[in-house]
Amino acid sequence: MTDKRVSSPGGVDASDISESARKALGDIPLDVARGVSHGEDETMPIEDIPPKLLRSGADTYERKNADYGASWYEIGEVLYKMAGEEPVTLDSPEDWVRAGLYTRRLDKMFRSFTGEFRAESMNYESTGDAHEDEGVYAHMAAAVAMMEQADEQRTDG
Repeated sequence: MTDKRVSSPGGVDASDISESARKALGDIPLDVARGVSHGEDETMPIEDIPPKLLRSGADTYERKNADYGASWYEIGEVLYKMAGEEPVTLDSPEDWVRAGLYTRRLDKMFRSFTGEFRAESMNYESTGDAHEDEGVYAHMAAAVAMMEQADEQRTDG
């Protein structure tokens, strides 16, 4: 087995680590990959990277949960209630896009509500950012609806 190491300098530096890490570990975000190099002379064996990324992910989860609580779970419950507690069939790419946009919009609504009414402070995005993002997702959903309406008019007309 080849000894694959991530290091700085003389190996992979923080500016190009994501490309090398992707080859070794698959797709990982650039900001996460950059956290692997700890100093000018430190070398980290490749097998030490996954546990480090897991710890970093756990830290992120805890900070985001402090902001948003179990919104990731509550959104599923809301969507289930919106569907009348019945299965929803997604038959087309557009159906999947619309379902994804509902999830993202609800996520932003939960974030802004939590920031305004439940949390004393937020670690991540501001409530204004969450409102703005939700509006963008709403306009994306409107674009899909308008595209489908135009397609229906062409087929019916």
